Amino acid sequence: MFLKIKKIPKVFWSSQKPLNLKPKFSSLFFLCLGLVIFGFGEGLLIVSSSGASPWSVLAQGISINVNLSIGLITFLISFTVLILWIPLKQKPGIGTILNAFIIAIMIDLCIKFVPTPEDYIHQIILGTVAVLTVGIGGGIYLVANLGAGPRDGLMVGLQKKTNLPIASVRAFLEISVVSIGWYLGGTIGPGTLIFAFGIGPAVALALYLVNKDTKTPGLGGTINGYLFLGSLASEINLDSAKEGTLWVDVDSSEAVEVNNGKTGGCNTMNWQNTKFGLSVEQ
Repeated sequence: MFLKIKKIPKVFWSSQKPLNLKPKFSSLFFLCLGLVIFGFGEGLLIVSSSGASPWSVLAQGISINVNLSIGLITFLISFTVLILWIPLKQKPGIGTILNAFIIAIMIDLCIKFVPTPEDYIHQIILGTVAVLTVGIGGGIYLVANLGAGPRDGLMVGLQKKTNLPIASVRAFLEISVVSIGWYLGGTIGPGTLIFAFGIGPAVALALYLVNKDTKTPGLGGTINGYLFLGSLASEINLDSAKEGTLWVDVDSSEAVEVNNGKTGGCNTMNWQNTKFGLSVEQ
């Protein structure tokens, strides 16, 4: 069930590490694709006029009380969230930078070309579509593993600390933020509540679909959640695996070695750059 997903999946187009100044083309492509979809969804939420996002409500509420612009408060919130990355051991990447630029461009384009629905029902429908779109885009760009935006990085960091499902962590963040913003005087609408309660499941659904449907080309097979790495693709039974056969954990991407029919740690290896292929079969 997608609501139980606890980790960002690794697929063939995931970068080996977030801080990668020379990412492979597929990682960069899916990063940008995800951010374009994400930004388009954010724009749709604004166009729907069904309510601002929870973090915008928080910025509005703080702005009312400290007499600073919403734009400046938004920047200060993002900066504060980035500071919270430090104890959570989150690492920035080029995705952290591209996040701001691409999403901003897509929001402007969406506002310019997508008309606002005239009736209330269509506004709610568009707001719901916006949340799903943001979730799908967020899932795609997070899997690229080239650095998250401030809020998504906070979500990933908290998930790793608590080991709770991603959907639950994101929902907790959004509901907490909108509650504080509303208490401080921020304005909420139906779209705000749809976003607060729906964005967590939407992101989890996107991660589930990406992990389920993505196949890594090449040789290999799977055994009990491990990827076979090597030339003997037919060996898919752990008991019959030969000495020295290497496997890669699907979740952690850590290499393990088969010895006497058991798996154990082995020396660090850059398995993504080996000449052997991988095959992901969930």
